[in-house]
Amino acid sequence: MIGFFLASAISLFAVGGAIILLWRYRDWRFGFLAALCLFAAAWVLTAQLARLLALDRGAAAAPGLADALPAMLLSLLALSAVFFLERAICGRIKAAQALELAQLSIDGAGIAVFWFAADGSIRYVNDAACRCLGYARADLMTMTIFGIAPLYPTGHWPQDFATLKAQGSIGLELHFSTKAAHVFPVDVTAIRVSSGGEDLACVFARDISARKRAEASLRIALSQVEAANRAKSEFLSTMSHELRTPLNAIIGFAEIMEMEMFGPLGTKRYAGCASDIHHSARHLLGIINGVLDLSKADAGCLSLEEEEVVIEEIFDQCLRLFREKAALQGVALSVACPRPFPLLWADSRILRQIVINLVSNALKFTPEGGSVEVSAALEPGGGGTLIVEDTGCGISEENLVIVTEPFLQVENALTRRHEGTGLGLALVKKYTELHGGALDIESALDRGTKMSVRLPPARTIPEDGHGVVRESA
Repeated sequence: MIGFFLASAISLFAVGGAIILLWRYRDWRFGFLAALCLFAAAWVLTAQLARLLALDRGAAAAPGLADALPAMLLSLLALSAVFFLERAICGRIKAAQALELAQLSIDGAGIAVFWFAADGSIRYVNDAACRCLGYARADLMTMTIFGIAPLYPTGHWPQDFATLKAQGSIGLELHFSTKAAHVFPVDVTAIRVSSGGEDLACVFARDISARKRAEASLRIALSQVEAANRAKSEFLSTMSHELRTPLNAIIGFAEIMEMEMFGPLGTKRYAGCASDIHHSARHLLGIINGVLDLSKADAGCLSLEEEEVVIEEIFDQCLRLFREKAALQGVALSVACPRPFPLLWADSRILRQIVINLVSNALKFTPEGGSVEVSAALEPGGGGTLIVEDTGCGISEENLVIVTEPFLQVENALTRRHEGTGLGLALVKKYTELHGGALDIESALDRGTKMSVRLPPARTIPEDGHGVVRESA
């Protein structure tokens, strides 16, 4: 009887445990196993109850321990199955919860995450990857790495995947493409993971567009610094020559006069020395004034002394100044200006310097037999334009952007064929902008150059003298 009651109690516990498992865990796989345990325990319990009823009616002899042993073993087996099944279910649930937590963490991460198979197909993407590329998750799961990284060579993936398997992790820089076909750079870190016996590449991708823009800006800044250093070197090379030449002449002729090498100071030959000293000093002064004016203009400290300017008078002065030099070079110098040309409201000294610099530059690069023409024209809107056109060697298209940079010359400072500091056109541009105008340059190699200083309509004084804005533009 003890075996009977013990087997019944064990079966009863197994039945209760199976019922609890069925109620707590609604998964059909666990429910099927729990139902089997419930069926086995219930069958043992029913068999024991049936034998008990038969015993009460005297239809059967009292069972011994040997008779109850199979029922006890079956009941223990059912109870053990219920116990281990409960442990397995709890472990499975905890693993599922951990996986769900990891999934939530990955999906909520701000960095894009992809899982790629050996053939490049996508096995998993997180929410950040969907937002980054503009695709729905279902669409991305049908794509490959070559669909989202169109610039990535197909033949590189097997090599990179093999490297990843060997090293465990790799770093790459790729270009991803969004659904709207916007291509942007990404920094990729890939690690090797295994899932179901299959090796996968877990890729973390970070948009580095901002970093690339910063690097590009830094490169531009570095190139500007290098250009500034080159300009400084050019400046030192040019200015050392330009300043030394007149200074050497001044010092040399002054020493001749001081030592009275030609006799007493009353000798007429000293007049030529004095003239050379005067010419060299004026040239040196012009260079220094140009450097100072450019520095003032850059600092915003150069102001205009405005007045009514007769442009014909400036042209005539320029013609007298360069007529002899043009004749010596065999260059025809002419002036074409409609008379009377409207008065201009400008700084006469600066306007004169603009014309002088342009004519000097044109004569410098015009060979014998060429021509230089100085002219003025009225624009349809009322603005005045001063034009200096030559038939010289011209300027190539790539050099047009640097001819107005200070201290820079198209030819190298060590091999150039012409004297000059490289300040002429830079000053013309600064002077023109100070008047609110613009310098236009039209040129081509071996076809001459046309320099146009365009002044705004406010600088032109109408014949009645009214309506002019007499302020610095």
